[in-house]
Amino acid sequence: MDIMVHLIAMHRYIFAILLIAISSCSNSKTVREHRQVSEILWAVMQDNPEDFKADCKLLTSLGGELQGPSHLYHLDSNLAYSLSTYLTEDEITYLLEQKQERKGLVLESDMFSQAFELVDINEIKTLQASVDASKATDNQLDYWDEFEKKYGCIMSLSLPLISKDNNMVLVRSSRLCGPLCGGSSIVLYKLKDGRWQLEEILDVEIN
Repeated sequence: MDIMVHLIAMHRYIFAILLIAISSCSNSKTVREHRQVSEILWAVMQDNPEDFKADCKLLTSLGGELQGPSHLYHLDSNLAYSLSTYLTEDEITYLLEQKQERKGLVLESDMFSQAFELVDINEIKTLQASVDASKATDNQLDYWDEFEKKYGCIMSLSLPLISKDNNMVLVRSSRLCGPLCGGSSIVLYKLKDGRWQLEEILDVEIN
């Protein structure tokens, strides 16, 4: 009986160790993938400085929180159709799956702080909360006045969608500088001769 109890305890211990090992490997893989996304995006921005001017501050989250909805980027069927000229059906499916699998990514600050002043999304939420709280006082704040004073202009990037061979990447970038100031574009870049080059502008929106 004691031997059986001991064996059961040993099996549970080994199982727990295996779970920890699997979890650790999974976390390490996720960290590497997140780092790779930032590295590719940084290279695209370095090779195309006119598309990503540093006159705006840069939002660190890649969730597109400051971007309005896009009929192309957010509707998979429209995006798939726009990409069908450049990618196979399997490659397009791989790109679309990234929107779900890689949620919550943020930029690696050690790269992007070299060229941009970075802004955390929580700062924007704090500003909005301050404006909301002021509505109950005699000193009511205007969101866009406060936004302009604090930030001037913010560039927000969607999660870049990267092809399986890491040779093509789709990026939606937006610039926000007021209620009627800014715009966004969805651009496909391709790696050619070691540099990221504009392949196609899929969509442009102007506020």
